[in-house]
Amino acid sequence: MRIYFLRHGLAEDRSPKKPDAERVLTKEGIRKIELSVKKFAALDIHPSAIYTSPLVRAYQTAEIVAKNLKCPLYSRELLAPGFDPDKLQKLLEDFTEDELMVVGHEPDFSYTVSKVIGGGSIIMKKGGLARVDFQTKSLLKGSLVWLLTPRLLTS
Repeated sequence: MRIYFLRHGLAEDRSPKKPDAERVLTKEGIRKIELSVKKFAALDIHPSAIYTSPLVRAYQTAEIVAKNLKCPLYSRELLAPGFDPDKLQKLLEDFTEDELMVVGHEPDFSYTVSKVIGGGSIIMKKGGLARVDFQTKSLLKGSLVWLLTPRLLTS
């Protein structure tokens, strides 16, 4: 099983006037995600589905990707801030396909990827993408195949 971890794109700054969950992608954030998606075909990325955090900036990121990859998109509360390996396990309980993309947040993705690959320091930049391969979804012990920065994806 392959799981692609995509951190949401560049979003509005935090503000006391707007709840964190409602922060939207900036124009630059949208542009960079659209550029990134064009590289996904060259990377042989074909998820059966995209699961996303319900927070607006993550959902917007996932919508751009789902539209371009022509795959179904599902909002999952488990991907909201606080995501971890236990929540990943729950997320996969009903998933029967071989490739899944999840869209979410930091520091959750760096922590989760690090834990499932057995340790190491991982930093997921906004718009960054990691691929982790698993022998079985029941054990969630995986191998980091690659971790791509937004700069690599948008150049």
